[in-house]
Amino acid sequence: MNATPFRIAVIGAGRMGRVHLAALARSEQVEVVAVLEPVEAIRSDLGQQGLRTFATLAALLDDRDFDGVLIAAPTDRHLELVEAFADAGVPILCEKPVGMSAADAIAAAAAAERAGIVFQVGYWRRFVPALRALRERIAAGELGDIVQITCLQWDAAPPSAQFRAHSGGIAVDMGVHELDQTRWLTGQEVASVTAVPGRAGDVADADPDVAAIAARLTGGTVLIVSLGRIFPEGDCCWVEVFGTDRYERIQQGNDVAALPIELACSLPSEVRMSAARHNALALRALERRLAKGGRYAYSAAAAFGFGHPVHAQSPLVRYRPGDRCPVLSKRQIDLLGPNVVRAARAAEAVASGVAPVMIVSGGAVHSATVEAFALEFIATCLLGLRGDRVLLDPCADHTHTNLRNTGALVVEIGGRTAYVVTDDGMQAAYLQEWTSFDLVGGSIDQRALRSWGYL
Repeated sequence: MNATPFRIAVIGAGRMGRVHLAALARSEQVEVVAVLEPVEAIRSDLGQQGLRTFATLAALLDDRDFDGVLIAAPTDRHLELVEAFADAGVPILCEKPVGMSAADAIAAAAAAERAGIVFQVGYWRRFVPALRALRERIAAGELGDIVQITCLQWDAAPPSAQFRAHSGGIAVDMGVHELDQTRWLTGQEVASVTAVPGRAGDVADADPDVAAIAARLTGGTVLIVSLGRIFPEGDCCWVEVFGTDRYERIQQGNDVAALPIELACSLPSEVRMSAARHNALALRALERRLAKGGRYAYSAAAAFGFGHPVHAQSPLVRYRPGDRCPVLSKRQIDLLGPNVVRAARAAEAVASGVAPVMIVSGGAVHSATVEAFALEFIATCLLGLRGDRVLLDPCADHTHTNLRNTGALVVEIGGRTAYVVTDDGMQAAYLQEWTSFDLVGGSIDQRALRSWGYL
């Protein structure tokens, strides 16, 4: 980390400008030293917060006491501002889109190139851990040939008339994210495109509140983009990737939660959808618990399934979370082997307040019994843990995918560290593969070995 923060000027303190100011205030690497804002009332408010403000671009450039700028002004001012700061030799981070048209974007790029400055557009999807991992899996061929990508972006409510007047419309304001994301994920360009407007917004025929885009990419992949501004569940976006070998779906959002609704693996859709429905309820319950201000030592307690061909004899082959709990004999419970100890230890951590949620991970690798479902059965039906305190990953097929998927779940719910619980006999093998978890942004706290005797 640099000892001296990067000194930035924020251009525009409207809706997005305020979002950026709040985020930058939490950074130790960036310091906001100036704000350009033409509205006097907003400048006064920011001044009371201790920020230096400027009413005009000329005054800010004359001051020039900053290292770079973040442009968050209305879209129809982006090109003008990029050209001005580029001519002044100032590095630029510009909110998307760069302008109102492709011509504006080309002109902005040309201005930056002439000036030899750093110029970046704020396409934040490129920095989401789950999407970066998806891009790597696509590049590695894990999904096979990509035949279709579907991108959906829906806002909770339509924007104001003032915002519409400067935004360029739903395709320019929202659609650019999906087009950039698709090009970045696939490495393909758009070969042909068509669009269909839906329900009209406040500006009839000019800016609909619903639109669909269909495109063919240069590699033959079909792209479908769904855009809308009427979504009672809250602002949300998600992407579905259809490959010849595998399907994946990743979702970001407020109320719908930043996790896949359908989990990505080769299990039957009925199994994945069962897990998805359960996870949706568990995520909403987790959100409510965290909103009450509870504090936990760890973001989750995780247990990984142990599979064996003998589990094909278990009544849990047909069990799905949310079903009525089946009654198992002692022999049938004994067949579950180490899963009982693992689930008990993770459930204990959650029940005692060490973590707010339990993650159970494991697929149907060695038999038709889904290991994650068996762990959930033990925790809820045998040990009495509430079902909405368990998140399911039925897709992992090996220790490294247990760790990868658990890490992704922890990161996506906003956490960093998890207890990963196992039996002592398998512990060394799990610890040897902990780096898979670290790569997705999580960590395993090895102090747990000393404090609990297991991880």
